[in-house]
Amino acid sequence: DVSRKHHSWKEQSPWLSSLVNAAGTGVPAKGFPMGADVQEGRWNPPRCGVLDLPVSPDSQNGRNRQKRFVLSGGRWDKTDLTYKIIRFPWQLVKAKVRRTIEEALKVWSDVTPLTFTEVQEGRADIVIDFTRYWHGDNLPFDGPGGILAHAFFPKTHREGDVHFDYDETWTIGNNLGTDLLQVAAHEFGHVLGLQHTAVSKSLMSPFYIFRYPLSLSEDDKQGIQYLYGKPKLDPDPTPTQPAELPQPDLETNEITNVESVQPDTCDTAFDAASPIPGELL
Repeated sequence: DVSRKHHSWKEQSPWLSSLVNAAGTGVPAKGFPMGADVQEGRWNPPRCGVLDLPVSPDSQNGRNRQKRFVLSGGRWDKTDLTYKIIRFPWQLVKAKVRRTIEEALKVWSDVTPLTFTEVQEGRADIVIDFTRYWHGDNLPFDGPGGILAHAFFPKTHREGDVHFDYDETWTIGNNLGTDLLQVAAHEFGHVLGLQHTAVSKSLMSPFYIFRYPLSLSEDDKQGIQYLYGKPKLDPDPTPTQPAELPQPDLETNEITNVESVQPDTCDTAFDAASPIPGELL
């Protein structure tokens, strides 16, 4: 959308999420030291490059205390959202990408009232694109490695935009490249209003670590449900009246005494002995 304003990195960084590979930059994100991995010649794991919120000291006891899940400050005002995929990665067939995007969104819709519907025409709330280098938001991709993806929070000038680096080696369900499901689910968390969390095993942790199968931590659930609530319970089915039993048919159900008729043994032909009450023929 050419009508959207371009802003500098410093202006956009508070509203942007970028998964950054430390191996590509060699520079740790603010608030996270380089650590032993880099000092010993091993790279830190890829991480999300959005600035982490600082830990504020507790005024009562002087200890650092931080809310576990962190919010971006915005949320969608509706729960039925649409999404559209503009371009696809070259390594994967479109049908598989669509299923993966659907699965990444389902991670969040399973624990909230949110619904996501793909549209292929017209406007959409969430716009997903696989693009290269400069692509119109002053945040160019850098080819393989480095920046993997970035997304914009709700209530910002590009809310709902999710961009993936077309030149990455995207895979699904393995660690031979960059797992699309995990990166997409993480970015969708930002699109819905979640910031990073300090919980290391959370999907919204700033560090990208391959984990399969994908699932939300309790921290992720608490954060997204704080914004949108818990899933709507299915309404109780309308109670149905029990089917009325048919009225007894007095003519067919009436018990009557019927005079028993004894068989006429003289008029009946038998090929063998047959028992008849009280008689043997």
